[in-house]
Amino acid sequence: MNLEYPKNSCPNPIKVVHAVEDLKIGGMERVIASIVTGLDRNRFDTRVLCLTRGGAVADDLSRQGVNLTVLGIDNYHRPSQIFRLFRWLKRERCHILHCHGYFAGVAGRVAGLLARIPHMVLHVHSPYLDYQKKHLIMEKALSHWTDKIVCVSRAVQDWVLRAEEIDKGKTVIIYNGVKSSFTDTALISSNDLKDRFQIPKQDTIFSIIASLTANKGHEVLLEAFKIVSDSCRDTTLMIIGGGPMREKLDEKARRLKIDRKVVFTGEQKNIHDLLHIADICLLPSQFREGLGLALVEAMSRGLPLIGTDVGGIPEVISQGVNGLLVAPGDAEALAHAMLTLARDHALRKKMGAASRMIYEEKFTHDKMIKEIRALYDGLLG
Repeated sequence: MNLEYPKNSCPNPIKVVHAVEDLKIGGMERVIASIVTGLDRNRFDTRVLCLTRGGAVADDLSRQGVNLTVLGIDNYHRPSQIFRLFRWLKRERCHILHCHGYFAGVAGRVAGLLARIPHMVLHVHSPYLDYQKKHLIMEKALSHWTDKIVCVSRAVQDWVLRAEEIDKGKTVIIYNGVKSSFTDTALISSNDLKDRFQIPKQDTIFSIIASLTANKGHEVLLEAFKIVSDSCRDTTLMIIGGGPMREKLDEKARRLKIDRKVVFTGEQKNIHDLLHIADICLLPSQFREGLGLALVEAMSRGLPLIGTDVGGIPEVISQGVNGLLVAPGDAEALAHAMLTLARDHALRKKMGAASRMIYEEKFTHDKMIKEIRALYDGLLG
């Protein structure tokens, strides 16, 4: 796509707008923040546009001096709302519009086409298995005016090619990357954190970092942890995150009589310290998973992993090398994997070291930023 450049064909700095529905706490939101703050500000004038509302990540970016706008759009089916977005984009005259997620991807690219944005990128963070036929048709149509579709894993790329019937040449895989927390010092001591959450000092801590929604598999995890805690008493399950299932999960933990060994931390903007007290990180997603950013963050800390054989998770967990994979929905298999690592400290250490090596090879923040920068440079020739 090459409609109209703002005067110079080789702009400096390159003006990039990242469009997203909102910026609450979540994996996609953390990736956007990493890209926006990681690009060289001398080369890139990077801005963020929240179409509907802000959120905790948006507030953090604003405090860091990032140029961020909340437009307040609530329905992209209304022409008046698209017109507001069109006017904003026309006024900003950016060189690249980088959209994240379905809502911003559709509204942003329609308005961007009308505003004659020179280059448009769509970033797909997950396979959206609940898409209806109309959504797939819309994605297919808009792909003709999209320069590149960034997929966060091979699994996401496969879904884009198969379900949306997008030309493979339009796609590029860029793995999510995170900054290392391996050598960093925790702001709070491990013992103080354990005291805060009433975790016995000797316990092996399993942690899951995920929104409390059905797809993330917390219910299956509680059933598995019941088996684990009955067999291995010196264990704690730390559930990090918030979401609509909190009450239901609380009640289930009480019903299984494991509530004294399950810690709900609620939403945490900074999971850095909590990773320092974790021994094993889990992500038992049930239906879909783009990549599993929480697993990558745990890898940067040098932790062994347990996950389901879903979506991009097998691209993060190499079976038997840096962790264990199980079938989704199988509480007994999940419990067996948890007990295997809980009982074998040497295996945990070996897998944790492998996690760190795989992280350094594939999932660093610097690698992700380098590939995003190369994508932008390629679009501008």
